[in-house]
Amino acid sequence: NNNTSKNTNTSTTAKPTLKKQSSAAERAALWDSKITERNAAQKSNPFSAAYDGSAVVDKNHPDYGKPVEGSKSHERMKAGQEWVEKEITRLIEIIRKEGKKSTKGHEITFGDLFVAYEQVSNSLVGILMRAKKRKVIHFDHDDLFLQGRDDHVIIIALH
Repeated sequence: NNNTSKNTNTSTTAKPTLKKQSSAAERAALWDSKITERNAAQKSNPFSAAYDGSAVVDKNHPDYGKPVEGSKSHERMKAGQEWVEKEITRLIEIIRKEGKKSTKGHEITFGDLFVAYEQVSNSLVGILMRAKKRKVIHFDHDDLFLQGRDDHVIIIALH
């Protein structure tokens, strides 16, 4: 029989290491601690039914209003920020292409920009506000732009 002539010595092969088995009490304690942590977190979550109002919100904290890093909300926030940056870049390109060069930068009226930008996006006013906040454009206008009413307002893409 060929089976009896094979070497069955397994001492040279690695034996699988066995994970230490935890007792039922250790597993129960682990789950109890997880439940306690979750319940504490829910008490400070204003969107939870368990919210008790004890959470003190510091609106000056750098993480205030920001999603938890690594979460799906954080991923959506990052994607949104990238989209806004791309739109601002496109806006500046259109102003430089369609506007007139001046000592301050490139100038275009809102009316002319509206016509040029409508082929690109339907979010011109929001992008104008974000670009102004980032100080890449300037305009003397504090209200939301309205087509027709604000066609004369000059928008400047800064150097």
